[in-house]
Amino acid sequence: MSDGYKALIREAQAKGKPALLSFDAVPSEIEGVAFGIDYVDSTGQKSRRWVTARGFKEGLLWAYCWVRRDMRSFSLHRIEAIIDDAGEVRDPASVFPGIIAPRRTINVQTTPKRKRDVDRGAFNARIAERNAEVASERTEAKHRKEPDQRTLLIGRVLLAAIFLIIILFVLL
Repeated sequence: MSDGYKALIREAQAKGKPALLSFDAVPSEIEGVAFGIDYVDSTGQKSRRWVTARGFKEGLLWAYCWVRRDMRSFSLHRIEAIIDDAGEVRDPASVFPGIIAPRRTINVQTTPKRKRDVDRGAFNARIAERNAEVASERTEAKHRKEPDQRTLLIGRVLLAAIFLIIILFVLL
């Protein structure tokens, strides 16, 4: 990883210097602020970049990169650390709460291939059994003719009419 901090300081001391990041700044005040990031690109290459933030949009940090001398976008989930002007390194989620989600640890257990092959047979049997159940449920649903909403409404109207006729017949 190349260290661009000295280059950034030279730039900061030049005319039109960028304001450097303070961890006391709130995220809404971050536009136009310069800070360092430890970044991992899509190929897994790590680099340290010194950037001036321009904004956040759709999971990206849009910033001027002082190393590349160009506007760049950085995926927020690939930023591993943020470095302020004093060289203090912080977790991105603590610097930009609500913008960058905290990192989570996932524990993964592996199963030896031989055991997987034995278990796969039982798994395939359960899948076949479930497929048979679903197929039989569909067949039953096809053969069972359930009345539609219109038929139910007509039946209710007829029952109400018969009930009214009986009441009128009893009263007269």
